[in-house]
Amino acid sequence: MTKSGVLLDGKTLKLDDVLDVATGRAVVQVDAAVRERLARARALVDDMTRGDEPHYGINTGFGALAEKKIPRDKLAVLQKNLIESHAVGTGEPMSVEVARGLMMLRAATLAVGHSGCRPLVLDALVAAERRLRAVRAEEGQRRRQRRPCPPRSRRAVAARSG
Repeated sequence: MTKSGVLLDGKTLKLDDVLDVATGRAVVQVDAAVRERLARARALVDDMTRGDEPHYGINTGFGALAEKKIPRDKLAVLQKNLIESHAVGTGEPMSVEVARGLMMLRAATLAVGHSGCRPLVLDALVAAERRLRAVRAEEGQRRRQRRPCPPRSRRAVAARSG
């Protein structure tokens, strides 16, 4: 079977595109304009981290800690903890197709260019979707449930990340 390409431009994603990627009938290609938007947004985030003005989730805590300014030398730890808190889950595994579809939707969201992520984050997500063979748990994603993941899950992620 020859795979078609879905051009990820941050503007024109269709449900059929998501389904084609999720089922392996298409591969994702990132439009050059997306990389430019991501680079511009990332430059703004970098400028915000150098300044003293608080910016939610960039140099402040999250949720109840949104008013707490994080010292510059702790910003890398803040971002690492954010990633780890969202990287674990429990419950029944979802299908590879559902996981691929969700990864495609996340990639499309990042491609809009408002997140401030580095272009390599989008590249890594697209590359991971292409080689996805494993599944992830349906439950426990911190953002969806608004509660911390179990401590043993956080320890497992920390152990894997070295």
